[in-house]
Amino acid sequence: MTIPAGNIYCPSCQEVCHDHPSICTICGTTLTSPPAQATQQQQQRSPYSLVPEDLVEDVRQNARHLSHLLRHVQQSVVDTQQAQQELMESLEILRGEIIQQTPASNQRATAGRALEQLPRIVLENTLFLHPSTIELRNSERVVFRCEAIPGEFGSAQPCCIEDAAIIIAEPKTAKGNKLSANTQQALRQQRSVLYMERGDGVNFARKALVAQEAGAQAVIIGNHLAEPWPYVMRDSTKEAERENLTIPVVMIKQADAQTGQGVCHLYG
Repeated sequence: MTIPAGNIYCPSCQEVCHDHPSICTICGTTLTSPPAQATQQQQQRSPYSLVPEDLVEDVRQNARHLSHLLRHVQQSVVDTQQAQQELMESLEILRGEIIQQTPASNQRATAGRALEQLPRIVLENTLFLHPSTIELRNSERVVFRCEAIPGEFGSAQPCCIEDAAIIIAEPKTAKGNKLSANTQQALRQQRSVLYMERGDGVNFARKALVAQEAGAQAVIIGNHLAEPWPYVMRDSTKEAERENLTIPVVMIKQADAQTGQGVCHLYG
């Protein structure tokens, strides 16, 4: 590249630039013809013969370069802050529009009725998804442990049922809203937790009420499907409340239900 000898001086940086034919590669200023004195000093200057005046000038030039870079950094910070502020203002405006939407709008805010029907447990004036853990023990150790989700009916308080047997219901789903004579007799003979399964058109509250009436201390209901999970058992008709269901009722996922039944058969 051939650079014209007359346009090699940056008036902003006050130094000669040989890297570009027309603009300063440091600050972008258009190059001009250097002052005669500056040209002469630049040509006579040797990198090995710096005097204090030269050092001072170099420091000044470096300071100008640093100031130029800082201005760019500050502008970038300001631009970022402005973008964040604009985003927050836009979100606030959008939130206000959603709240103020009329009933005729095709896009409505979440209805209070829908919020009330969200699966949840009401416990001590707190609404939350209440996870729990089931442990089955024999006389020596824990033989089975799994996650469980309490129903929105019955007792949600932690409990420990000691010296109780696990009985697998017949039929497991309480089909026909009843249990077999063998199951009812087993429940009368000792403290028991009844294992049941979802399905066959019998709602969860009715299954639990059938078990409670037969004498069960608690009910474990196995999900007959892998999905969805977690699943909260509901009582939309308030049947459990009307008929005074008081025993704990929890659901376990399908895989844990299969494992738990195997453990029950193993330990009798």
